[in-house]
Amino acid sequence: MAIRTANKQNKAKGGKAHLYFKCKTLSLVHILGKKWAVDVIEILSSKKSMQFNGMMHMLKGITPRALSSILNDLILAEVVSKSGSESRNDGEVQTSYKITEKGLVLVSFIQSSKQLGINLYSIDASCTDRQCRTCSLNSLSGK
Repeated sequence: MAIRTANKQNKAKGGKAHLYFKCKTLSLVHILGKKWAVDVIEILSSKKSMQFNGMMHMLKGITPRALSSILNDLILAEVVSKSGSESRNDGEVQTSYKITEKGLVLVSFIQSSKQLGINLYSIDASCTDRQCRTCSLNSLSGK
C-alpha cells in the first residue's frame, strides 16, 4: 500500500509512477498475484485491442477502480500498452489497450503454468482451453 501511495504522490509532483520493486521480475510476479491480473491478460491476448468499457463488460464483478489499477500496473510492467485515437463522431479520444510482445511471452508462461497444474495436480486437461475467469476452479478453497 505504501508503494501505491508513493506512486500517487510522485505523479502529483509531475513524476512518473514506478513498479513495486527495483527488480522488474519480482514486480511482475507481484502483479500476477493480484486478483483479475491474469484475467485481463487473457482477455487482451484474445483481442487485437480493447477499450476499458469492453473489458468491464467481459469481467463480471470487477470494479472500475480495480480494472484501472491492474491496467496501470500491467502498463508499467510493459505487458499492456495504452493508446488513444479520435472518435469519428464527436472528436472524443477513445483509449484502447492491447497486449505487447512481452505480454504475449507472458501469455505463453500462463499456458505453461496451466499445463504444469494439469501434470502436477491432475487438473482437468481442458484447463488450457479456457480462460481462468471462466473456470469452475476459480474460487477460494473452502467456499
